[in-house]
Amino acid sequence: MASHEKPMFAFIMICFSSMFWPVLPAMSMLPVLCVLTALCLYFCSRNWITGLVIGILWASSVGHWYSSWQLPYRFFNKNIMIEGVVDSLHIEQNQGEQINYLEDTYVYPTPLAKIKKSQEKPPANKVYIIKIKRLGVTSLTQPVFVRVSWFAPTLRLRQGNQVQLLVTLAPPHSVLNSGDFVLQKWLASKNIVALGKVRASPSNQIVDASITWRQSLVDQVQSIGLEHSRWIMSLAVGARQGLTAEDWEILQVSGTAHLFAISGMHLAIVTGLFIVIFKAIAFLFYHLRAKLSGKYRSAFLLQRNVIRICLVLSLPCCALYAVLSGLQVPVLRALLGLICYLYLVYFSLYWRFTSVFLFLLCTFLIMFPLSILSLSFWFSFSAVLLIVFFIWRFTQKGMSLKQKVLNLIYLQVFLSVFMLPATAANFATISIISPVINLLLLPLFSFVLVPLSLLSIILLLLSFNSAATSILFVLDGLFDLLLSLLTFATSLPMSGFRGLAYPGLFWCLVIVLLLFIALPFWPQRKFIVSSLIVCMSLSIFEWPVPKHRWKMTLVDVGQGLSVLIESEGEVLIYDTGRVFPDDILPMGGRRGDFSFDVDTLVNSHYDNDHAGGNGFLFSTYNVKSAFGPDYGCYQSTDKNQEPWLKGVKIDVLWPLHAVSGENNNESCVLKISKGEFSVLLTGDIEAEVERKLVALYKNTGELKSTILVSPHHGSKTSSSLAFVKHVQAEYALVSSKFMNQWGFPHAYVLSNYASIGTKVLNTAYDGSIGIEIGQQGYHIHTMRGDFLSPWYMNIRRR
Repeated sequence: MASHEKPMFAFIMICFSSMFWPVLPAMSMLPVLCVLTALCLYFCSRNWITGLVIGILWASSVGHWYSSWQLPYRFFNKNIMIEGVVDSLHIEQNQGEQINYLEDTYVYPTPLAKIKKSQEKPPANKVYIIKIKRLGVTSLTQPVFVRVSWFAPTLRLRQGNQVQLLVTLAPPHSVLNSGDFVLQKWLASKNIVALGKVRASPSNQIVDASITWRQSLVDQVQSIGLEHSRWIMSLAVGARQGLTAEDWEILQVSGTAHLFAISGMHLAIVTGLFIVIFKAIAFLFYHLRAKLSGKYRSAFLLQRNVIRICLVLSLPCCALYAVLSGLQVPVLRALLGLICYLYLVYFSLYWRFTSVFLFLLCTFLIMFPLSILSLSFWFSFSAVLLIVFFIWRFTQKGMSLKQKVLNLIYLQVFLSVFMLPATAANFATISIISPVINLLLLPLFSFVLVPLSLLSIILLLLSFNSAATSILFVLDGLFDLLLSLLTFATSLPMSGFRGLAYPGLFWCLVIVLLLFIALPFWPQRKFIVSSLIVCMSLSIFEWPVPKHRWKMTLVDVGQGLSVLIESEGEVLIYDTGRVFPDDILPMGGRRGDFSFDVDTLVNSHYDNDHAGGNGFLFSTYNVKSAFGPDYGCYQSTDKNQEPWLKGVKIDVLWPLHAVSGENNNESCVLKISKGEFSVLLTGDIEAEVERKLVALYKNTGELKSTILVSPHHGSKTSSSLAFVKHVQAEYALVSSKFMNQWGFPHAYVLSNYASIGTKVLNTAYDGSIGIEIGQQGYHIHTMRGDFLSPWYMNIRRR
């Protein structure tokens, strides 16, 4: 490594490591780091230590800047009027715009009528990104971005509208479970500092109905009435909000999602397209001039100044395409790479490839420091490294045109195969047809779909609406054929595998194995490959679990409840939370694994926050048996029935007989025990039922439990002192939403637990809570405390 590359490499490594820092260096350390940076630049500018110090200074500064952007707590958890500009595009066909992480009121219909009757689907929920300039009476010196949801919106908000809305804001916080999409991390990567919910108010209004020209283009395309306008907009202006859940399913199974996200690949296509166009113009101009003057030089098109001119002319065209995409960070990264390449070619400079790569990476980290928290950055980074590896390993000098074309085909297959493990690790899906589909579609996108999409948008900008409409109809027909092909391909047997929820270590080993196989032969390769295969097998081998061991997980579902109990290979689910499909998946980290059975489902009662996920559960898993307070979950249940879960004892303490399950005090209370350990699941019972339970079991000690799942999320109407004294739990687990509007868990409840020495854990602060029980006792771990607690997940501004 050259001396000037060492500080760049050290800087990059420090920036990457900042993703895992538990805390940021204190603000008081920044001046010291500035002095150290100056000294390093003066005395040893090309040393590792220089890059290390600059990296720590930069990463710390970015962290403190992000912390300073957070809103003070006085703005949270109350209704407040905001004024700002809508930053997100509005698309009419937006059925799959978002998963709501804030609140929903819909209970999924369930196949078992005795568990829950079907209910009517609620009005649509829209999500908007708004750039706030004013909060209440406070004008912000630095506008900030917030993400707000609006159920059944009464206004049609479009990008560029200046709005006034009554909202309730909350810090950028999210549920946190094993294998889940971490919304809080995504919010940090997008510089979004708050979540919110729009409240109904006569004051909600559009102050200025002006829209951006990008929104205007979207409106024009939608007004034509094309069947596949959502696909055209995703390719032309990078607006994928209109894609439905079914669309995303097709893209995921076919492995083609990257083709519909404007990125560096699309910018490269546009660059090549305009270079060809400008070279053709130059060719025509040259021949016309030669014909008129009688002078002709056959080497004209090979002269370097022609290439330079074409590159310079293509740059503003690529910049326009980047603006069309909404200046998305992946496109800006590619544009910076193009500018760097143009600079080197124009001034006839030669840099080592490693120098160019490290320089660009340093530039990206300085310009978009928080983008390393996004998944797209790592996919792009991995793809570039794989391309570099392929060029080093398989490209030779002096290749013929035929060999170059074949090499491009091999490169596409190479990328498709080598990116499969990364896709599987993040989405629990492998698309077997992905290499073939991408090989077929890449030419179609490069030579037809992207050029026609761009041409139609340019014609709309120039007000040639008739010509643009004709091209859009052609595109609509092409997309109809394309989607038919993708639908057919994804319907084929063995087109892909879902639920490959193997640990991340396994997929890392797969990538390393593939790279070693692709390397040139050397004597030790067989041994290393064999060792990797053995390690891969060990990483996914399910070691026999002793019968005395079992596991409980309190899933973080926000303001709701869902508990998973696993014993001797069987699964019991107690409540399913709100309508959050992904939140009831963890089950020992097996996110996306739909192959196993749910042996028993127990609904404590039928409020949305306890039974909202029933429909998803029944439609996705094989639920062998289901019980509720009106169907088998009451004290007089037949004691001779099959056990609900092997290896543990389950006692129904309440209700005494079958009830409707339509109110809190009809919650089914279970005690699950084995040996000296027990857990008490209480649903939403309140003090009235707690008194009855104490009266019923005060002489038997039946209420005494090691773990108590706090009744009614820690409401002050529950967890009475007499009840918690009889339970005598070592830990009380609270399932609640961060900064919920009810103030759960209430200070009165926490005081009752503290008075008897019961420790309290809360999913709002700890994420999902896992308990592993064995003969030697039990061990508690939390997602935030033990697995995922970097500095950006713990930002708080009082």
